[in-house]
Amino acid sequence: MSKFYCKTCDRFYNLKSGPNYLVVCPFCKEYVGSESDYGFGPIVPCTVTIGEETFGEILPVDGYTLVSEKYHVREWTKGGYKALECYKSAAQIVKEWMTEHKQEHKWFMERNESSRSRYTYIDLYVFALLYGVGLQDDELYKEALDEILIADPEDEDAIELKYRTTKNAVLHTFRLMEERDFDKTEFGKRLMGVLAEYFKGSELEVFADSMYKLWGFLPYRFSDEKPFHYLFSAGDHLSYGNRGECYDELATAIHFYDQE
Repeated sequence: MSKFYCKTCDRFYNLKSGPNYLVVCPFCKEYVGSESDYGFGPIVPCTVTIGEETFGEILPVDGYTLVSEKYHVREWTKGGYKALECYKSAAQIVKEWMTEHKQEHKWFMERNESSRSRYTYIDLYVFALLYGVGLQDDELYKEALDEILIADPEDEDAIELKYRTTKNAVLHTFRLMEERDFDKTEFGKRLMGVLAEYFKGSELEVFADSMYKLWGFLPYRFSDEKPFHYLFSAGDHLSYGNRGECYDELATAIHFYDQE
C-alpha cells in the first residue's frame, strides 16, 4: 500500500502498491505525487488517479499519451522520460479537465471563497486530536494556530498556546475544547471528514484503538452523542472477534454527516 499526502488539503490517499502511479488531488486539483520505476525500468503504463479513483493511464503511444476511456480523454503529454516530465504534463491535463468540467469539491470551494481565516479554532481542535493520537505531526496544528493569531493578534488563548511546547499546547487545547462553546455539527463534519481519509486503508485494530483514544480527548458533553460515541464503542466488537461490526460502527461515525 502506498500513501500519498496532499499538503494543501491535509488529505491522504492510499493506493495499492504498483510499478507506476500518478495522483491528483480531487479537492485542490494539484499534483500530489507519483510512484514509478524511473531510472530502473519503464515509467508507462502509468495509472493516473484523482484521489483514489482511477482516471486513466499514460500509455506509450506517440511518445506518451494520457488516455481515459471512462472520460473520453486522449491527449498527448509534453516532455518525456527525463525527470518524469510526461507525468507533470499529465497532471496538468487532469487539472484542466477537472476545471473545465467543474470537478471542484464543495469543501475546497467554500474554504477558498470564505473571507475568514483559512483555519479556525474548530480546525485547531481537529488537528490537536489527530496529533494527540499520533495520526498527524504538529505541522498543521502550528499552521492553524499561526493563522488564528494573524486573524486576531490579541487572542489571549492563542497567544498562550503559541508559547507552550507542542505537547503542552495540545493538552491545553483539549481543555479549551471542554471550556468553550462551539458548533458541534461543524466540528463533527470537519473531524469525520479528515478521519475518513485515515480510515481508508488503515489496519482496523490500529484505527479502532486510535479512535478510542481520540474519544477520550473529546469534550465530555459530546462523549455520549452520535456520532462520537461510536468511536468509543466500535473497538469493543474486536474483543469478541466481530471485525465486521467494528468496521460498520466506525463507518457509521465517519459517514454520519454525508447526507446533510
